[in-house]
Amino acid sequence: MERTEFTVTTILSLVISVLVLVFFIKYHWNRRWLYYHSSKLPGPSSWPLIGSAHYFLGGYDDMYQAMLRMTKSQPPRFKVWLGQDLIFVTSRPEDCEIILNKCFTKGTFARFMAPVFWDGLLTSPAIKWKGHRKIINPSFNIQILNSFIDVFNKHAQKLVERMRNHSSNKSVDISYWLFRSTVDISCETLMDVDADLITGQDEYINDCIKAEKFSSIRMIGVWYHPEFLWNLSPLGKLTQATSNNILAFVRKMINTKKQQPEKCNDDFSVDLKKKHFLNNLLKMSENFDDEDILEETQTMLLAASETTGLTMSSILLVLAIFPEVQEKIYEELDSILWNNDNEITLEHINKMVYLEAVIKEVMRVLPTVPYINRIMTEDLHLENCTVPTGSNIIISIKNIHDSPDLWENPQKFNPERFLNKEEINRSRCAYMPFGFGPRNCIGFKFAMLSMKVMLATLLKNFTFEPAIYNSIEEIECFYNIVAKPKKGYKVKFTERKLYNNNNKE
Repeated sequence: MERTEFTVTTILSLVISVLVLVFFIKYHWNRRWLYYHSSKLPGPSSWPLIGSAHYFLGGYDDMYQAMLRMTKSQPPRFKVWLGQDLIFVTSRPEDCEIILNKCFTKGTFARFMAPVFWDGLLTSPAIKWKGHRKIINPSFNIQILNSFIDVFNKHAQKLVERMRNHSSNKSVDISYWLFRSTVDISCETLMDVDADLITGQDEYINDCIKAEKFSSIRMIGVWYHPEFLWNLSPLGKLTQATSNNILAFVRKMINTKKQQPEKCNDDFSVDLKKKHFLNNLLKMSENFDDEDILEETQTMLLAASETTGLTMSSILLVLAIFPEVQEKIYEELDSILWNNDNEITLEHINKMVYLEAVIKEVMRVLPTVPYINRIMTEDLHLENCTVPTGSNIIISIKNIHDSPDLWENPQKFNPERFLNKEEINRSRCAYMPFGFGPRNCIGFKFAMLSMKVMLATLLKNFTFEPAIYNSIEEIECFYNIVAKPKKGYKVKFTERKLYNNNNKE
């Protein structure tokens, strides 16, 4: 009897061992092309199972800096293993142009952003993205964007009044005020809903920031990558609860819009109103179900507000460090607005050439979105390199923007570089704050227009001074889906008056 039991146990153990071995062999055999092509490229050291995850042992707070250290220590094109995911990293503009014009499927890490963006335009599969992008594009034509200038002015003035109550020599983190203003702007422009009719914006912002943090933690925690382990973990459950709160706010805004009667005033035609983002989605019921509308609304609301708010925060942070640049902007505004006490117009905006150059230069040195991620659905052939099916690509925008091969003296903050013809001769992918190719940022014109109005209004009214940063090199960032300074966007500001050339104060 004992011999029989021993024999059965032995046989079962052998069968299980053989099955595991077969699975192991088959798994790696199916991935042989990944191993083959990865062997052709240099990269950091890799360990079994976790790959190069040991380079990110500093955790969430150090992830961005660890990635910068890695990209600076490697050639412009290299490979890295993160768990079982093979990642090709490139900062070669010629590679980027091919990749972003051919590869439209978001990478593995896009699914980790689901609690923040769900399956909207930013992270959706290529097939879904193509159909939705085509329908959403008309909501961002220049005629509609120009009609938003009054809303930009309205909220710029609201922000000025709020800041006047806090104007002092004390250090203030400007980012939250700007984020809140851009959320309200997005509500009234893209969603066509009066921000005063909605409550819960502050909670919504805090929930989005928390969900982004949890998603970023998951990106580098390879043990969190399997869906079932993530869903069972305390952090996964907390993330789901936070995501549900975001969902509730967006649903409330959509319902508020549905309950509003259709109307227009002298400044907007009915046809123009119908093309506003959310109005457009709601009338496209044959293409968008309720879940689609929810996902796209959240994606557009957060993407339009957070990146714009944080970019403006970075601009004010840099202007505080460079008072001479700030002074040049004042002089430009003085020449444009000196006899104007009313709102900023499109004519004024088009004359703000130096301000635009400053915005572009800040987005070069401190890109809010420092990386682009794609996944290969078929082999991609680049110069002397094949990126195999199933692998990820990360484009390092930050490294491209810092490259001495592409930019003269790249470490120097120099807005004038965007005022000369040098930009015309530069590679098309040497500068990508809004991405590149068909899947670039749909709202880049919206962002530039709103930033010009907001920044011009703020700089008319306040002088900004450094609080904790005295140089750009001191601004160390961390990664929270977007890049943010570890010590925040702290500045000092005092009230000022716009002067004209005949009456300088």
